[in-house]
Amino acid sequence: MGYWKSNSPLIWTDFAPEIFGANRFHIVDGGAAGLLFEPFDAVSDICSVYTFEPRGSETIEYRAKVNIDAGLWSEPDRRSLHVAEGAKASSIYPPNMPYLERFPARFGLAKRRTVSMVEVPLTSIDAEVEKGIIPKPNFVKLDIHSAEYEALLGCLNSLDDCLGLLVETWYAPIHAGQHLNGEVEALLQSRGFQLYDSQQTSVWPHALDSEKPLPGERCQLVGAESLFLRDTPPPHLWAQYVALLELFGYATLAVHICDQMLSGVMVHDASDGNLEALREALLKNREARATQAREDRQKAKQERLESVYKDRRTAKQAHLEAVYRERRAAKEARQKAKRSVLGVSLREGLKNRSEDSE
Repeated sequence: MGYWKSNSPLIWTDFAPEIFGANRFHIVDGGAAGLLFEPFDAVSDICSVYTFEPRGSETIEYRAKVNIDAGLWSEPDRRSLHVAEGAKASSIYPPNMPYLERFPARFGLAKRRTVSMVEVPLTSIDAEVEKGIIPKPNFVKLDIHSAEYEALLGCLNSLDDCLGLLVETWYAPIHAGQHLNGEVEALLQSRGFQLYDSQQTSVWPHALDSEKPLPGERCQLVGAESLFLRDTPPPHLWAQYVALLELFGYATLAVHICDQMLSGVMVHDASDGNLEALREALLKNREARATQAREDRQKAKQERLESVYKDRRTAKQAHLEAVYRERRAAKEARQKAKRSVLGVSLREGLKNRSEDSE
């Protein structure tokens, strides 16, 4: 199970007709190679995904509503892509070679060294929305290797219906000229999004020349995948917002949001009956998930204890067997010594008898 995996998307499965009706949940997937990302892989039948992948649709392992063979940028353009030794590390920005020398080659220089330059088409989410190719997204995922900030600049006019973003961010200037996490976070905060969670995806050790990293030294946080969610949803997307919170594991917060809507603190266009039904479902599912989590923890604890007991039994058995072997060896040594002494005594006795008889 991955970091963003949803273990129980109740609202999406049980309340889909009431929440979405004939509408779909629109997702933009920037850098879409591979499978549909978590947690939306669990509810893909309710989602329409619009992908941007300059490497071609053949790199995408799921069916998208629309695929645009272009990279994301602040505006339509054509730029040179620095194709790296490790293809997934390719970037519009060149590798920051002096900075990368701080790290072992397998993290930095070896993977990111430019082997060729290829001109690629670029576009923006705003441009594709304006052309009517894609609708305004409800969620945006960006994993485009140091161009995330520019892609965000190119979607600021299309965030009216956006409830959240999952963005690869960088804490260290791995690519020369790239924008870092602080700038991404400040930009999204200015548009009403808050950082809710962050998974550290790149934590690198330092090394001198070709030596291996020294044990015991701290590593440096280089990159992460960050979840940003809107503070206050648009009134017409209240249910989708609550569903999104639950999908990402924020069921308790989803209940709080329902309470704020019912009390009039938060504006929405739902009926109280729908809100109350949704709230009750959230509470039940929340308790069910908590119970399951407790059972899973108890099971894991029991398995750990059994493993410890098994290891102890094995160690004790091994110790007893070793003691037994040592004692047996000592006993055999004593018996051998005794036989040796008896043999010597017998030979001496026979010799003495022989001498006496003479």
